[in-house]
Amino acid sequence: MIVSDFNRTSAKDYAGQKVFYLHIPKTGGTSVRIALSDAMGFRAFNISAHNHHELPKNLQSMDFWPYWAGHANIGLFPDTHKGLTTFRESRSRILSMFRHQQRLASSGANPQMITEEASQKQRFKEKEMKNLDFNSWIKKRKNITCLGFYIHNPTIAQKRSVDRNSLERKKQHGNMNDWREKVFAMPDREIKKELKNSLPRIISASWIHQSKSTEEAIKRIFCRSDIHLPQANEFRKTEYFKIENIDAESMEILEEIRRRDAILFSMATDLGILTDKLDSNEDDLFHQSASNLGFEVS
Repeated sequence: MIVSDFNRTSAKDYAGQKVFYLHIPKTGGTSVRIALSDAMGFRAFNISAHNHHELPKNLQSMDFWPYWAGHANIGLFPDTHKGLTTFRESRSRILSMFRHQQRLASSGANPQMITEEASQKQRFKEKEMKNLDFNSWIKKRKNITCLGFYIHNPTIAQKRSVDRNSLERKKQHGNMNDWREKVFAMPDREIKKELKNSLPRIISASWIHQSKSTEEAIKRIFCRSDIHLPQANEFRKTEYFKIENIDAESMEILEEIRRRDAILFSMATDLGILTDKLDSNEDDLFHQSASNLGFEVS
């Protein structure tokens, strides 16, 4: 990110609440990002688990910027900022992730890609996702719970000290998927211990199924009464997607992901971070999402 001198000065003079938004993919986070930006008058300083090695090596040098957001581990956000996040019924989120990846692949190779190699990779991904069914996809991704975002990754500082252009970085420290695998393998007791240390950095969590609670949280933080979540990245059915049948083994995987995520939701409730209970039954939310997204349950 390049920050102009004018914006840098404005940010350093900002006296309001400094926040970060931990954006779990497919939890309505784009809408929340926009609402936060409107409330604060600043665009987000965006980071992610994929690109943080390309950002300034000393991320804390950017802690004057009042609003950070991203699909990133909680350990990447500055200690000076208070955290917000949104939750979604776990199985519904997984189904939405699959459809989202299909949409991205179906968009075709980006003509602005610099190298032919990058274009070929995109075309291969497009072909792979078009031919891939949900059951095959989920059986390769048993670790896609929310937990890896909320448990501090101790290797982050080490990763950032390595030459950002070095291919050895991934060999030495792995990637986000490696971290998710490690977290998914943790026993429940260890997960609870880690969450007890990291979750207090979040001051407010809400269910995206109940957007009013998210709006109310932002209103409270910034003392604003005019907060509204815009509609963004909504799923629209297309003929491109075939109806997917979720088999029994895939349902077992989804149930285990739901069980693991439930540890996070329960801990957030016990700590007073998540104050709203779901208005709807989890199974009802799942079956409604499955129907809307073109899935059938065996």
